[in-house]
Amino acid sequence: MRVLYLLMRLPSRLKSEKRCSACRKVLPRSAFYEFKPEGKRLPGGLHSACKACEFQRRNENRRANPAATSAVVRRAKLKRVYGLTVEQYDALLASQDGRCAICKRMSPDGRRLHVDHDHQTRRVRGLLCHDCNRGLGIFKDSADLLAAALDYIRKSD
Repeated sequence: MRVLYLLMRLPSRLKSEKRCSACRKVLPRSAFYEFKPEGKRLPGGLHSACKACEFQRRNENRRANPAATSAVVRRAKLKRVYGLTVEQYDALLASQDGRCAICKRMSPDGRRLHVDHDHQTRRVRGLLCHDCNRGLGIFKDSADLLAAALDYIRKSD
């Protein structure tokens, strides 16, 4: 009995299992996400809900708040992939009068313009419609290939 009492008093980080606050199941510690907020630590350093319950909670939140979720995902992707804030994207869009940097058309399908960037230097070049962005991608962002294609078209005229 004494051993059981001592085990119950151990800090949760030393126990091999933890109870999920959502589903109330006792699960191995590996079934919980680590919790590392800035300057804080939870007892045991793990989320209170297991990964499965956290996944379900996040999905429910995404379904209930699609606009908020979309804005968060967009902001994070612009920053992570291109190093841009939403404000910088909007300023770039305004500098291009809301038009594609190549064909000068508004996005025909009403979607946002794509951020075009140099894949080696990661420098942002401008905003492109879907078709122009795909065209550059198909030509592998190569000025030589684009010039060869232009020569080919001009010869056939």
